[in-house]
Order: sequence, then structure tokens, then C-alpha cells
Amino acid sequence: IPSNTPGTGTCNLVPFGDTGTVTWSNQIYQTVATAADLGNAPGLITGLAFAPCGTGVHQNTRLRITLSHVPANFVLSSSFANNLPNPVAVLDTPNFAWNITAHQWNHIALQNAFAYDGLSDLVMQVIAEGNTNTGTLGMHRDIRQRVWANNWSTSPPLTGTVDSAALKWCVTMGSPTVDTF
Repeated sequence: IPSNTPGTGTCNLVPFGDTGTVTWSNQIYQTVATAADLGNAPGLITGLAFAPCGTGVHQNTRLRITLSHVPANFVLSSSFANNLPNPVAVLDTPNFAWNITAHQWNHIALQNAFAYDGLSDLVMQVIAEGNTNTGTLGMHRDIRQRVWANNWSTSPPLTGTVDSAALKWCVTMGSPTVDTF
């Protein structure tokens, strides 16, 4: 989402980037996929994938991913809670280590599947704490709406910055995958 071109697009630190400073260590991020992006078809979401700009290892002291149905043509607000009316935690894990390869989809299996209804838009929230990376930083992005915040230490802020620099992501529906962390 929005296209199947994982090797193109500007690189962006949010939400998986780190420059070795506290500023980028903790991040909260949301973006939205339309029903059309998801084929207007119901299905069981079992994984997500992202398109890194470099090869290496991405690590988090804690990684949390939440999904939520939202009405069609949903526009993100600066309030993180307002964008998640029906939150479902699909991944919440400490000490997350992820081997990433540049310019291709890099999958993350979910602990809990998400039953997508095929009609609604879908908001994805990532809370990445303790970001560290080896190799080139960031993920490929496109022109898509996102809301994000960084540079917090104890808990994510309630509001963030809304702009049009969302990362590219891929949704795995109904197919079994095996990922090693």
C-alpha cells in the first residue's frame, strides 16, 4: 500500500528508524489503507510487511502493532485514540529483532490475526520503542497520510503530527507464513 514497488520512494525514519539518539528511539505511527487497497475483500490478516532502504538488523526493546476498522474514506486526525475506534492488538513483543533486506517486502508475522471485513478502511498503528538499526536507516515511503510522534520516553503522546509521507506496507491475508525473530 499504496503500490507494489518496495524498492522505490524516499527513505524515512518513522517508525522504524534510528540515528543513535533519543530523538528517534521511541516512535508512534499511524497510517490508513482503503478498502480498495485491500481488494474490497474480507479476509484474515496474518502478517504485515515493510520495505526497508537498507540491509541489516532492526531491533526494538518493545514493538506493538494495532489494527482497527474505520469508516470508508477515513481521514486521520492528530489524536491517536480517535484513529483507533476498534483497536485490536496484533503484535506486542519485547526484545524484537528483525533481519531486513533492502528494497523488498520484509514480513512480520502477527501474534493475533485480524478479521478484516472487506468494507471498511483500516488503520495500522505501530509503537516502536528502543529503535536500533545496523545498516542503512529507514523504510521506503510514498505520498499517503500518516500521523506520528517521536522523542518521548515513558509513554506515547496523545497527539502527533499529520502529514503525507506514510511508509509503504503490505498486508498478508489468509496465507500461512513462518518468520524467525
